[in-house]
Amino acid sequence: MVLIVEHLLSPQVLPQSWHAGSATYGVRDPAIVCDEGGNPLSTEDGQLLAATVSTSKTSQWSQLYAVSQGRTQIICPLSMPEFADRDAWDHGMQTTPQVLSLSRELSRKLSNGRDQMFALFYRGGSEPYDDAIGLRLAPTVQALAFADGIRILTSAAFADMPIKPPVQMGLPFVVRSEDRFVLLFEGDSKAHGAAQIFGAESFDLLSWKPICPEPLVHPQTFDLPNVSYANPRLHYLGESHAYLLAFNASGPRD
Repeated sequence: MVLIVEHLLSPQVLPQSWHAGSATYGVRDPAIVCDEGGNPLSTEDGQLLAATVSTSKTSQWSQLYAVSQGRTQIICPLSMPEFADRDAWDHGMQTTPQVLSLSRELSRKLSNGRDQMFALFYRGGSEPYDDAIGLRLAPTVQALAFADGIRILTSAAFADMPIKPPVQMGLPFVVRSEDRFVLLFEGDSKAHGAAQIFGAESFDLLSWKPICPEPLVHPQTFDLPNVSYANPRLHYLGESHAYLLAFNASGPRD
């Protein structure tokens, strides 16, 4: 059964108050900063939220906010338009961010002994939409903007995704499911069209493989009048050994 919820969140903060100059194109793709288990991470400034900020289609980056009692303040950028990785694979496109606070055990494995590490999953690429899913690791959230990113997923890993650009991949969302991590993202499908939900899994955050070469969610998954399924948000229900998936469906009747 699919439960459709409308008006779950009230518009407490307008885009104009989130970032000076962003009102031209907006603030979008919000994701609450969580730990590996999906528990929200809060600070003395409030609950942390990552989002895409843009002033135009070609000027886009990621930013971290703190939200408390309906008020929002900027904490730091998570990416910067002028800063690209060494091989420039994500130059010009570092958006749709999700930040995870990693466990002490995994942090030590990934950092030569540091007790705390943060992971940033994001859409990287260059115009016109030659995309991939990227990962950056840093000991602080503030350092993520300057960390070298690696490509963890490309269209070549999925038989049902176009290989030649333009290819769109983005909106990554990662949760831990017992002994592994599960990543869902929005991508193009040769069989079902643009904006379908694909999945991948990993045991170490660095090496990923597709759960299925085709989309996990597509127009034939549900008896709904929609043609696209996007913006996946996943939660693992440990006691029930089940997943809760929320998504944005669009089409002839939206």
